[in-house]
Amino acid sequence: MTEKKPTLLQQAVRQAPWRAQTPTTAILALVVVVTVIIGALYLAQATTTATTGRALEYLESTRDFLQRANEETSAEIASKIHSVAPPGGTAGGTAVAPPAAAEPDAEPVALGRQPLAAWRRRAAGE
Repeated sequence: MTEKKPTLLQQAVRQAPWRAQTPTTAILALVVVVTVIIGALYLAQATTTATTGRALEYLESTRDFLQRANEETSAEIASKIHSVAPPGGTAGGTAVAPPAAAEPDAEPVALGRQPLAAWRRRAAGE
């Protein structure tokens, strides 16, 4: 019987058996690369989210500080209005502050609770 002569491809595979492992290695390397890329994207997104959260916390604390400062200023203005109001009060709950001595041509300014009450209604969302 005559032996069948191997084809060129069969001879190449027998001469270099590591070539059969190449596709498996390539697939494994591709999976590792894709996993690393997905991990890097996740870390980038997590970093952006954390940075945005920190900035939001800073802005909220600044807002709270400014609201407290506004409330303190409003209370201070209200106490000054009550100290300027003439005895017996005035109609409509407003007082008229006299012009400052340094400005003889200045117009009298109506002061009262109505602007503060309107501001509080707007702040409360009414």
